[in-house]
Amino acid sequence: YIFSIHGLIDLIAIAPFYLSMLGFADLRFLRALRLFRILKLTRYSPAMGLLFRAIARERDAITAALCLLAIALVVTSCGIYLCEHAAQPEAFGSIPAAIWWAIATLTTVGYGDVTPITIGGKLFGSGVMILGVGMVALPTAILASTFADEMRRRRETFASVADTALDDGALTREEREALDALRHRLGMSDADADEILNYLSAMRERSPRTCPHCGAHPDAPTAP
Repeated sequence: YIFSIHGLIDLIAIAPFYLSMLGFADLRFLRALRLFRILKLTRYSPAMGLLFRAIARERDAITAALCLLAIALVVTSCGIYLCEHAAQPEAFGSIPAAIWWAIATLTTVGYGDVTPITIGGKLFGSGVMILGVGMVALPTAILASTFADEMRRRRETFASVADTALDDGALTREEREALDALRHRLGMSDADADEILNYLSAMRERSPRTCPHCGAHPDAPTAP
């Protein structure tokens, strides 16, 4: 446990207290690290687990998008430096100093504390603003589509189990408890689960069961 994520969070939270007792410098300011214990609450939130799973599934795509964003950040900083360093040496005196403007512009925040004043700088900044909309939206779109796909997979899993439980035409108490536990584990709401169950029940009423061998309805009268 001590090498797990939750164990490390606990260690960070309690370490300042014991280090102070052992005679180290006053580390009371590190008590703020106890706030890391909030991260342990994610284990009780199926939705947070769903989000982390979506991030893990698309980690390669998200990493690629972040790499593109980093490249765009460097190119943008170099471009605005070439356009503005002569007119505003105090704001764009170096490429690292121009990174602040590049971050604020690419993320579409636009604080306005540093702005281009030359014609070339304004034209370049306009292009960066348009580029920033797509660059920032790319990781968001990846996460949103993966999150929606994961939710669809979980609903299909629940529907498959529920359909099997409805084979005999009714749900027993044990089956309802098992479905409720599955719903909680999958992070689904009661409304979604009830909607799936009602849909499956309605479909079974519209399509009466037939014998898989002869195709006859089990309730149909048989010939003498």
